[in-house]
Amino acid sequence: MTDYTKLTDFAAKDALAIGVPEKLVMGAELDAEFEAIEAAIASKTDGIGNVAVGDYGDITVSAGGATWTLDTATVSLAKMANLAASKFIARATASTGVPEAVTFADFAALAEAPDADDPLLVYDASASAHKQVAFKYAVGIPQNAQDGNYTVALTDNGKHILHSSSGGAGDTYTIPANASVALPIGFTVTFVNLDATNNVSIAITTDTMYLAGSGTTGTRTLGTYGWATAMKVASTTWIIYGAGLA
Repeated sequence: MTDYTKLTDFAAKDALAIGVPEKLVMGAELDAEFEAIEAAIASKTDGIGNVAVGDYGDITVSAGGATWTLDTATVSLAKMANLAASKFIARATASTGVPEAVTFADFAALAEAPDADDPLLVYDASASAHKQVAFKYAVGIPQNAQDGNYTVALTDNGKHILHSSSGGAGDTYTIPANASVALPIGFTVTFVNLDATNNVSIAITTDTMYLAGSGTTGTRTLGTYGWATAMKVASTTWIIYGAGLA
């Protein structure tokens, strides 16, 4: 878009003495002036006009200028709104509509009837309400059945590894070295041997596993119908205890 710039100083012509040729206004001067005005007007948009089709950065204009569309992912969080402290973007009103700034209490009011997989709300009385924590809790100790050799994985945290009655002889469950799989401190896994005939070995690679009570280290043997729990207490240190564990 261009702005209009006057080409001829008509006031200066008026100031000239009568009879001076330059005082005359020529048709060519008027033509040039009106053409400059026309060009400037054509480059502008009036109140009911349309912007030319094209991409103007964050906005794309189409349909002859009648449709303006925000480009994908151009509305950042900073552009959306100024959100008050301790609020969340959601919708608490029971109808379709624009997002709202809601509180933790609004989330609680929107929760379904509780079941075994619902969030458990833990409240610290020393903190304000917005410091409440929502998390998923597990009921029982989930099972990972493994007949054969098996290496403990990150997903086994809080689970029990089952060696079933159909398990074979010489099977070994291995706790990986921290250098290869950095399981978090506090990682806890339980081993259960329901095999009535065969023992299971519980081994550790280059880290150290202590037998609770005695402090001996090394691979442990879990006897038939045995049960044992191992916990990581330092980056390369574990402790294990249980029944039928030698």
